[in-house]
Amino acid sequence: MTRRIIGGAALTAAIVGGAGVLLAMSAQHGAQPNDAVHNPHASAPNDAVHNPHDAATDNPMGSMGPMLVGGLTKSPGCLGAHEATLDDGRHAILAWFKDRDAVMAWYMNGIHQIYMGQVPAPAAGWPTPLADVPKDTPVMVVATFGFGGEPINAGRHPFSQLSFELYAPLPGGASWNGRLAPDGFAIPGMRDHTGG
Repeated sequence: MTRRIIGGAALTAAIVGGAGVLLAMSAQHGAQPNDAVHNPHASAPNDAVHNPHDAATDNPMGSMGPMLVGGLTKSPGCLGAHEATLDDGRHAILAWFKDRDAVMAWYMNGIHQIYMGQVPAPAAGWPTPLADVPKDTPVMVVATFGFGGEPINAGRHPFSQLSFELYAPLPGGASWNGRLAPDGFAIPGMRDHTGG
């Protein structure tokens, strides 16, 4: 697992690197800035679903981040996942999938379903997942979690902001000595300038 500290604008530039937005679902509720860099690997003594905060390390994600990243990396078709802390104090999980079926495998995964059950459902119910995503499209998912404001589902979890965004690669881009996306994540026209 890798943890990266990335500014909001830098995150967009780094991860998108020519990626187009397919879908963005966001419930913004005032994430609070936080100057501290937290330890993503700390184990929380609390229930990670209902109260992930680890008071010993001041890590609001507790064991939830490593649990989600660990589950993602074992899910069929997930090419890689990272946990990150943004410069505004929010936490993010970035995951790359081979195609739509791979994202659906994670969507139906027991770990994901447990956490999904903690989020208030829309009044009209959940839409059919990935209905507008072409079958063979590689997908990058970015989940963000904000803490410190009014919880969006009081008593169930402490998130004041929660967002799940899907991105697909656009042709182009360049890299030297590696890139953010895993090698298996297909980016048409991506140029590798390593070694000259």
